[in-house]
Amino acid sequence: MKVLHVSLTLQQVTRSVVKMRLVLVMVMGVVLSGCGITPKYETGTLVWVGCHRVEQNPSPEGSTSYLLLYPSNIGDSMYLQQIGSDGKATVTVGEKCK
Repeated sequence: MKVLHVSLTLQQVTRSVVKMRLVLVMVMGVVLSGCGITPKYETGTLVWVGCHRVEQNPSPEGSTSYLLLYPSNIGDSMYLQQIGSDGKATVTVGEKCK
C-alpha cells in the first residue's frame, strides 16, 4: 500500500480559505438580493441620504437637524435622515454638498 504525502504551505492553505470565503460571500449576496427583501422601516429609523447642507434649522414644518445632541448650525453637513414608518421622509433637507 502506498502512502500519499501531501505537503501544503501555510500560504497555500490561507489562499484557499480566503477563496472559499469570497465564494461564500458572493453566493450569499446573490441569494439575498434575489429573495426580494424589502426593508421595513420603523418610525424614527435613520437612513443614508448622502451629503446635504443645512440651510435652515429648524425648518418651516418644525423639524430640527441635530449633530450628536446639539442642533446643527447653518452650513453643517448632514448625511442621515429620519424617516417615518411609511418609508418617506417628512423633513426638509438642504442642497446636496458640492
